[in-house]
Amino acid sequence: MKKIGLIIVASLIMHCSCKAQREIIYTFDSSVIDSLKNGIKCYEVLMQRPKSKLKLYANMVEDDSSICIFLQEYSHLNKSGLLHLIKSTNRKIQIDNAIKIPVLIPLDRLSFQIKKDKVAGLPLGGYYVQFIYKNYRQIVVRTGELL
Repeated sequence: MKKIGLIIVASLIMHCSCKAQREIIYTFDSSVIDSLKNGIKCYEVLMQRPKSKLKLYANMVEDDSSICIFLQEYSHLNKSGLLHLIKSTNRKIQIDNAIKIPVLIPLDRLSFQIKKDKVAGLPLGGYYVQFIYKNYRQIVVRTGELL
């Protein structure tokens, strides 16, 4: 009887911990999504691949007045903590029904995977979209490419 109780408790704990790992989906106003789609088109041309074959991730950085999303391509990464983190994150940006882009945040530099690689911070480069909130709307204030 005691063993059955322990098995039930263990399975409940596993169930609750698995539930906590569900995807966190970030959605944005159409102006931000359109700007991100332009960035994806830039990568299609640069990498000479259709968008379905691109390996993109996003670094999302927030300050007091704006949010900046850096789109980056990761097919060049060797096996590393950063690659593992990109593939295992449960945070995604929903671009459309077919595309979800993994999201990293600056605090991820404290993750075990990144610390193990002795990386001081996440790279901020590639195509970026910066936007602000004004009157409960997201307004794109800048887009561009950082090399």
